[in-house]
Amino acid sequence: MKLMKVLSVLLIVIAVGVFYVVSNINTVVKDAIVQVGSDTLKTTVTLDSVDILLLSSRARLSGLVIANPAGFSAPSLFEMDNIVVDLDVMSLLDRVIDIQEISIDGARVTAEQKGATTNVQALLKSLESGASPSTPVPEQPAEEPSAPVDVLIKVGQFDFVNSATELVTEKWGAKDVSIPAIKLSNIGGESGVPPEGLANAIIKPLLKQLNKALKDRLQELLEDEAKAKAKEKLKEKEDELKAKIDKKLEEKIGDKDTVDALKSLFSK
Repeated sequence: MKLMKVLSVLLIVIAVGVFYVVSNINTVVKDAIVQVGSDTLKTTVTLDSVDILLLSSRARLSGLVIANPAGFSAPSLFEMDNIVVDLDVMSLLDRVIDIQEISIDGARVTAEQKGATTNVQALLKSLESGASPSTPVPEQPAEEPSAPVDVLIKVGQFDFVNSATELVTEKWGAKDVSIPAIKLSNIGGESGVPPEGLANAIIKPLLKQLNKALKDRLQELLEDEAKAKAKEKLKEKEDELKAKIDKKLEEKIGDKDTVDALKSLFSK
């Protein structure tokens, strides 16, 4: 009888614990994303909500915003209203969380050029800052191993598609930029990476491709401006040459009306 009572109490404790974890998992995940994202990117990351649907093995993230780095005018660089995450729910109980796919569809990107740099370059530089590869890292003594990582994550597929990107320039105003779909796979391998490593592994290649598209667009704008200036100068030269020819004809013929009549005749 006593054994049954003990087992009953244990079951109640376990049930309460499971209920607490399940009922708070959305808040826990939301807080973790905001904290890790802000620490990794060194700018403010906010998230409206997380809805983990355990029965359908899916999570929905709404209203993820990455603020602009310091020194830029727009309030945000990335705005992502809807992120869908497919995951292996049972892996939430393991040390390595298995996310099958992360899909970001229809993100809004506000790229901003200031001087010789952009906010995308600034964020990429901030992400890559830290110990230089040439800087020696002190080795940990064998008797004092580093603390184990609590959670590791692996991602099978990451898709960033249908984004709308606007480049705000100092010289040409706001211009649209075409960004190809960005797809990454097998992030973290089989062993997984810590949350901050996952953020780095996803955001860095995304920023690099975005940065390349912005550089190509700025180069295109510069070339268009150079072509327009060359065309304008050519037109000025043509007008100058025509004026000289008209003057010569007037001097030779001595009658402006006759010259105008000849020009009208040959222009038909």
